[in-house]
Amino acid sequence: MNNLEDILQVICVGLAVATFLSNTGRGIKAIEVCTECLIFLNTKLPKKEFKFFNLVKIAIYKTLCKAYCIVNDYTNATKYFWKLLDIHRECGETANEGIITLALAHMYEKQFKYAEARELYKSATKIMREIGNRNGEAFSCGKFGIMSYCLGRFNSQYKHAATPTKPASHDIFNYSQSFSELKTWNREKQRNIQCDVVFSKVPGASITPTEKSPVCGKVDEQKCKL
Repeated sequence: MNNLEDILQVICVGLAVATFLSNTGRGIKAIEVCTECLIFLNTKLPKKEFKFFNLVKIAIYKTLCKAYCIVNDYTNATKYFWKLLDIHRECGETANEGIITLALAHMYEKQFKYAEARELYKSATKIMREIGNRNGEAFSCGKFGIMSYCLGRFNSQYKHAATPTKPASHDIFNYSQSFSELKTWNREKQRNIQCDVVFSKVPGASITPTEKSPVCGKVDEQKCKL
């Protein structure tokens, strides 16, 4: 099949099927059909048909993004949103670049990657301001603020969890004190193990009884004999 019209017709039929599958909630099937369309596109459509190549690729990528979102696979959805963004940047389509940037930011937000989402919302704000989209600029700016709040709250909780009880310096992790405390704890633990461990009659076997252990009484008798 070398005729350009026949190739585009086959891909369009496949895209129509994939779109129907995604609209009816069958994301996995839609992904399979889109993948076949993408393989067919890369192997059959001549690269010299650059305009048609990009248009068809954009349609396939958009359907793939929607299908992956249906199955909550935000990692792969993010990958194809990046591919879409690259195409729109190459073509100089600033308006579409802003829309895809917002979609990408939302994907990172879904994955709780607030730092990446914040940077993308910041980029989207600049793009929306550049093209004069006031509603898009307001939305992006608001989401940037929300991501900054979420990121600050996350960092605050992480800092509280990572900070030692009595830090010896301004370093929140205070590695030297942490290692010192760890060595002390290990020495105490080793001392307790040496007192508690009793060797059984089976060569090479050892047991560490606890107060609730059913063999605790037997172990105590062996301690007395030793």
